[in-house]
Amino acid sequence: MRELIGHAAGICHGTGGRHFAWFARLLESHMDGICAHALHPVTSGKVEGANSMIKTLRRKHYGLPDDEYLFLRIMDASRKKQRWQPPPHPSTHKNPPRA
Repeated sequence: MRELIGHAAGICHGTGGRHFAWFARLLESHMDGICAHALHPVTSGKVEGANSMIKTLRRKHYGLPDDEYLFLRIMDASRKKQRWQPPPHPSTHKNPPRA
């Protein structure tokens, strides 16, 4: 992967274009991170989502009397919600009930 990125950066430098040279420097300076992500595709998306949820709850519940209640609200909001599915409509049954 390092060879391919290095080759791409070389092509960008070879064009002589200002924007291509900037992109080549960007690739070269982030080479370690790009290769590490290719080997271990870990992101901070879930952590950032949790932080965003907490910020929203703090704004929504501004002025709560105690931090314990806010903590309980955060714990409640962070649990996975069960997807409720309504029971099937009677007309979709293969064997309708007999009268």
